[in-house]
Parts: sequence; C-alpha cells; structure tokens
Amino acid sequence: MGHGIKARRGWPWLALCLVWVLGVPVPSSGQERLSLPQAVQMALERNRHLANARLETEKATDQTAAARTHYLPKFNVVALGDQRVYPRGTSLGDTALGIFPPFGLLPAQSSGDANDPFLVGLFQISQPLSQLHRARQGVKLAEAAQELSQAELRLARHQLVAQVKKLYYALSQGQATLEAARQALVLHQEVARLSQDHYAKGLMLEAEHLEVSARLAKAQYQMQAQQANLASLKEQLNHLLGRSPDHGFEPELVAEEAPASEEAAPLAARPAARQPETQAARQRLEVARRDLGYKQAERLPELSLVGSHVTQKNLPGLPENVSSVGLMLTWEPFDWGRDAREAAAKARAVRQAENQLEETQRQAELDVRQEARRVGLARRMLGASRLAVEAAQEKTRVVLNRFGLQAALVKDLTEAQAVLAEAQRDHAQALAAYWSARADLEKARGEDGP
Repeated sequence: MGHGIKARRGWPWLALCLVWVLGVPVPSSGQERLSLPQAVQMALERNRHLANARLETEKATDQTAAARTHYLPKFNVVALGDQRVYPRGTSLGDTALGIFPPFGLLPAQSSGDANDPFLVGLFQISQPLSQLHRARQGVKLAEAAQELSQAELRLARHQLVAQVKKLYYALSQGQATLEAARQALVLHQEVARLSQDHYAKGLMLEAEHLEVSARLAKAQYQMQAQQANLASLKEQLNHLLGRSPDHGFEPELVAEEAPASEEAAPLAARPAARQPETQAARQRLEVARRDLGYKQAERLPELSLVGSHVTQKNLPGLPENVSSVGLMLTWEPFDWGRDAREAAAKARAVRQAENQLEETQRQAELDVRQEARRVGLARRMLGASRLAVEAAQEKTRVVLNRFGLQAALVKDLTEAQAVLAEAQRDHAQALAAYWSARADLEKARGEDGP
C-alpha cells in the first residue's frame, strides 16, 4: 500500500510498542522506598506543627499546676531604707505621747535631732479564706483548658494524618502517571522518527507529518508537567514529614481500590461524637462554662487570715519589733457595673460555644454522608475508566497487528495511541480521585490509621 510502512521496518520497534501497551513496569530508580505507614509515623514524630501542639499541652499542664498554688498561703517581704536629708528640728521628751498598749510609753526615751539612716522591714503571711472558692474555679478552668489542649492535639494529629494520606495517594498515582507518560513519549518519538523518514520519501502527507510532530510536542509537555507536579508533591510531603524538601524518595504504588465492605455503613462505623472536631468543640464549651464560673467567683469579697511582723531600726519613739495576727477584708462594693457586664459577656460566650458544638456535630454527620457518596461515585468512575483503558489497549493491539501486516497507516497507529494515552490519563485521574475521596471519608469518620 502506498502510504503503509513495510513490515521489515516496523518489527524492530513493534516489540517496544507492545511493552508500552501491556504496561510492563520499569526498573526502580534506587531511591528510598517510602510506604504509607512509614510516612504517617514519620509525620507524627517529626512534624513541627504537631510538636507545637504537644508543647501546648505541656504548657497547659504547667498552668494547671500553677493554678493549684492559689490554695496555699502567700508570703510577702517588704524592706524600706531611708536617710533624712536634714534634721527634723524637733524633740520629744519621755512619755510625751502617753501610754499606748501594748507598746507602753511613747516614746520610751527622749528623742532629739538624730539624723541616722533608718530601716523598716515587713514580713507577712496570708492564708486565703473566701478566695478558696475562686481558686477552685480557677483550677477547674485550668483543667478544662488542659483537656482542650489535648483535644486540639488529637485534632492536629487527625488533620496531619489526613494530609499525609492525600499527598501520598496523589504522589503514588502521579508516579504511575509519569511512568505511563514516559512510555508514551518513547512511542511518540519512534513514531515521529518513522514519520520523518516516510515524509522525506514522499510516503506521507505534510498534514499527517505535522500532526505526528504536534502529538510528540504535547507528549513532551505532559511528561514535563507531570515531573513538575511530582516534584511539588514530594516537597510538600517532605515538609509534612519534617524533612528537607530535596530529600529523595519513591512512594509505593497503592492498590487499585479498597474492598467495598470497608465503605459500607459509614455512619455506624464512627459516631460523630467521637470525631476529633466534635471532641474539641465540646471541650471548648466546657472551657467557656468554667471561665464563666471563675468570673462569678471574682465578685466575692476577699477575706484572708494575716500574720505579720514589723521591725525597724533608728526610728526613735517606735518599738523595734511588732507582731500581729488578724483578718483582712478586701471588697469593691461598687464597680459601675463592670463585673456584671464581664459576666454577661462570658455567658454569651457559653451560648456561642453551645451553638458551635451543635453545628460541629451536624456538620460531622453531613461530612460522613457526603464523603461516602463521593467514594461510591469515584469507585464507579474508576471501574468505567478501567474498562476504557482495556478497550483502548485492545484497539491499539489490533492496530499494531494490522500495522505489522502492512494493513494500517501511521495515522491509524497515532490515533489509537492518542486514545490509549487519554484513557490511561483518565484512569490515573479517576484512581487519584478515588483515593482522595477515601482519605476524606476516613477523615470525616475520625480514623487516623494509614
């Protein structure tokens, strides 16, 4: 046939085409093989955001321990040293001020114009009494904040695992797409070489030759675009794993799809109340309630049992040492409505937290239902794309056989090749969409396992 390619020229690369069509795997690059469980474990150990969340729980533990110290007595020491810059110019005789129990005669002796420096020291110990109720409320608030930090740590862990899964799935399927693009490029280059040869001999129209060249250029662009996408995905995953962006590794290929039994009854598998988002919202409500209780306790008068000792030097007319024990009351009876307004704001914060908890619970249920539907649709799309690839492979195989028998043109082969490449890209996208939907469903259920 005038525009056909002779069999003796086609058989050397026919085997190469069959290898590409049948999808024979390429050799490994020799880089580190990173499995999904390894990636998740590494992220949980090295991720900096998660490390900060752990530090936040430790800070909350310290704050709880500090709040408990408000039950204990308080110690105060005050010292004052002074030097008069000029004589007082007065003099008091003995007993000039009379008798003041328990000090006795004041002054005990005559005082003159002494200009010596003097020193006054005060040591005081006070045991809170009425403040113990506020201290208890403060401890409860600190404990609630500590539990909130732990809930937020679980939430941060949950979100990190979901991010690692989605990136790993995208990277794994992108790697498979890159291999398919690399094999397709080899076939395009061979077809372009034969096309150039036949065009130079006048066995091919210019339009057909230009079409082959255009498809080769498109294949080169697609391969470069996929390489750039994979490089970005690897850098993002390395960042989540706490490693250098340039750290080289290769992901393991994931299965085509998970067993359908794992997606059945998604609502019963993980109640919404157990999801990290719901737990964190519930704990925020508890913190808001404790904060309101602490604010209400602040409005009570402060009554303390106080013991003090005062000593002084070089203050004539005053005893050198005085010790006392008593009660001290501190109260602000009129504050212009400040405490009432602040308590009202805390009460509104409680109602906001209640609304947020209910919203989070409802949204969690909706997310599980929505993601379960997405997984079902993605599974069906994956099956359809798999059939399309099988059909395109069979068609390409038939064209290759006809081509070997000089019963097909280069144009027929390039058209079959384009259909197969498109079907493989669609299948790779469907597979990535399926595993991405699976990761979102596991996140909605509150599952952290790889």
